[in-house]
Amino acid sequence: MASTPEQDQMAQEYRNRVAINMSNLSTSISKASDTYGVIKQIPGVSQETLEEFSAAIEDAKTFYKTAASETADAIASKRDLLELKMQQFVDRTKTEIQEKKTAEVEKKQDEEKKAVEESSFNPTRFTGNLVQTAKNSAFWIGLIVLALWGGSIASNNAFEKPLSMRIYYFIFGALLFPISFLFAFWRWMTGESKSGKYHAILAPIFQIPTYWWIHVFLFMFTYKAPIQPQPITFIANPVAVPESQLPA
Repeated sequence: MASTPEQDQMAQEYRNRVAINMSNLSTSISKASDTYGVIKQIPGVSQETLEEFSAAIEDAKTFYKTAASETADAIASKRDLLELKMQQFVDRTKTEIQEKKTAEVEKKQDEEKKAVEESSFNPTRFTGNLVQTAKNSAFWIGLIVLALWGGSIASNNAFEKPLSMRIYYFIFGALLFPISFLFAFWRWMTGESKSGKYHAILAPIFQIPTYWWIHVFLFMFTYKAPIQPQPITFIANPVAVPESQLPA
């Protein structure tokens, strides 16, 4: 069935609309790509914003490849959506750039204010800093003392073990000093600690006598060898020896 001139005219007008809408979409895609390329070079724009707009451009490009098979309204709708996202992208980047500038200005003002405050003596600030420094120092010194004490407890308790084991007990007793204190408390509760003693201030490693520099610099790791009781030998039939026969 042949079409009428009116139908041919309508079909031609529709094809023209599709062509115009595709041309407009292509222009919008190019404009969006250029906008993205320029704003990408500006510091202060978040990576999330850039990735979101880049995905919108790629979606429009994918749609454009098959746009000839789409309706004129669908093409126009895709172009309008891209234009809207581009405007939102520009507005969002302006906001992010302004926020970054504001943050930088505030940071600079804070630094200048802090520099002015530090340049002038303030008794309250000085006292506060001094107290805080004292607290921090006391905390770390106390922690170190407790750790060394825990190592000392563990190492001295292993006095009968080889030297390598005493060093091992000292290191891990210091690292795990809460366990060392719990162990010492348990020994005290059971009465075992009464038979024990501290052979060295920290760890029994160097036996006295030793080199002088060890006595000076490592005296906390020195110990005296325990006195071993000598066995007593009983003589069954003692014989008296004249004094003249005794050795001079």
